[in-house]
Amino acid sequence: MLKRLSPMLVVAQVVAMLLAFTPMAFAATETSHSYSNQAIYGNLSVSGTTSLTGALTLGTPLAGSNVTNAARRFRITVPLSPVTGAAADSTTYRALIPVGRACTVTGVSFVAQVPPVGGTDTLKALKGGSSGNTMLNAASINATALVANTTTNATLTSTAADLAIPATTPIYLEYAQGSAGTDAIGVFGSVEVQVTDY
Repeated sequence: MLKRLSPMLVVAQVVAMLLAFTPMAFAATETSHSYSNQAIYGNLSVSGTTSLTGALTLGTPLAGSNVTNAARRFRITVPLSPVTGAAADSTTYRALIPVGRACTVTGVSFVAQVPPVGGTDTLKALKGGSSGNTMLNAASINATALVANTTTNATLTSTAADLAIPATTPIYLEYAQGSAGTDAIGVFGSVEVQVTDY
């Protein structure tokens, strides 16, 4: 025979069940919590640094449409001079970067520990190879304009096709030192790309 429960007891049990599934809220001063086997429904906003150990299962698959452009970007930095010692006069230092994914170049930067002084010293960023189209707003940058230990962000071309890199096309960076009075030391080129093949 079934026993009839009072309405107040039923309400108390339902409230207790709801409280057991209430989303967690923390005071702004709390900094560290550890939980296991948590289920989160709806939106989750996390500020600061969060770490995750174990598996993450997503109810909604993570897809390209869910990923912002900033999350699709990464930077590749390569040396454009000897790793140790100074660059030699009348020498061209090259780097070919195989990105391996369809992407758009969103930034090109150069830096030198010691910039060259004197001579005709140039920096280039080209699509595909040494004879490719420039990705800069000019054919090259004057390397003597670099400031020691300061990143120079180059101005990119306004031709979108020259910044669109197919998966099989490399990016070419070059530093050519002329007859410098002061030889360059520690020249690096860096390319920021945004993956587009999602």
